[in-house]
Formats: sequence, C-alpha cells, structure tokens
Amino acid sequence: MIPTGTENVAEAIRCLQWLNSSEEGVNTLLAGGSFPAATAGGQKTPVHWGGDTSSYESMAETLSGGLSLSQSGFGFWSHNIGGFEGMPDPGVFKRWVAFGLVSSHSRLHGSTSYRVPWLFDNGTEAEGQSAVEVTRKFTRLKASLMPYFYSVGQNAHRTGVPFTRPMGMQFPEDPTTAFLDRQYMIGSDLLVAPVFNETGEVQF
Repeated sequence: MIPTGTENVAEAIRCLQWLNSSEEGVNTLLAGGSFPAATAGGQKTPVHWGGDTSSYESMAETLSGGLSLSQSGFGFWSHNIGGFEGMPDPGVFKRWVAFGLVSSHSRLHGSTSYRVPWLFDNGTEAEGQSAVEVTRKFTRLKASLMPYFYSVGQNAHRTGVPFTRPMGMQFPEDPTTAFLDRQYMIGSDLLVAPVFNETGEVQF
C-alpha cells in the first residue's frame, strides 16, 4: 500500500524535485547528508544506479533489485562496477566488469578507492585473465553490441519497455520465468546470465 498522507506526498514531491536538481544533490552530499535512491516519479529521470558493496552476493542482489526497477517503470538502470563501498577482490571485480559492461550504462566508480583494472593485477595472472584483459575484452564486446544497444535504448525511450528486461516480462506466457532473478534480457534478442561466484559456474 502506498502511503497517501499529506506528509508522505510532500516527501515524495521533495524527493522527485531533489532527483531533478543536481546542484541541491551535490550540496547535500558535500554537507554529509544522504539522498533518496528513488521515489514516486523517479522513473522519469534518465538512469538509476545500484551496486553498493563489493561482493558476489551484492552483485547478485544488484541484479535482483535492478530487475525490480525494470518492472516498476524504470527504462534504464545500472550499477557501480565492483560495488561502491569497500575494495572488491580481483575475482569480484573481473566478474562485475563482465556484468557491468553488458548493461545500458557502465561506470567504474567507488567511494574510497579507484575502480581501474590495473589496480587489480599483480602480474601473475594467466594469459587472458588479468583485470586489464577482461576489461578490454568486455569493452570490445560492448562496442560491438552498440548498434543493438542503441536500438533497444531508443525503443525504451519511445515505448517505456525497459532496456533490461526480467525474464517474466519478456516471456509472460511461461510461468517458470517469474522467479528468475540471476539472468535477464537486453531487448528481445540477447540473454545475459552473469557469473556471481568465484567458480565461474552459472545456470540459466
């Protein structure tokens, strides 16, 4: 149930206005304040972010939360590659790079540490397994997919059908898809199943 009291409506309006006012948002952050991630009307803004902590579990929860956003009218959402808080281990960072670069918006962003791939390498990685090489591979993949991503993004803008689609949204006639929150569709043609563990195993 959505609260409808005068105070709640006023708070929702304030949050929406805050989302649309970057100067106020910056000043709030500089003063050490907090800010809302989303509220009623938040889907009108271009993109929302998740990915707060640096773990495999947080990466999986980020996808689950993002798919909920997709089902709630948000056309675009993304996440902080590697998580925003803490310092991910190299395995988490590389898996999150792969996940993050197969998203509509990608950013290497952390609160107290840099998220650049060469900080996660020590020179002992097997060929093709360094964070730099993984980032290069998935950056090239994203670049090759950009014509498709662009068309899916244009469709999301025109129709409101989200860029990142839960399986149940893409295949509503199949009841077995309703609970799948470890994979998603980009548009109607690309299935993405990120790896959320250090073994590299994934089920989809």
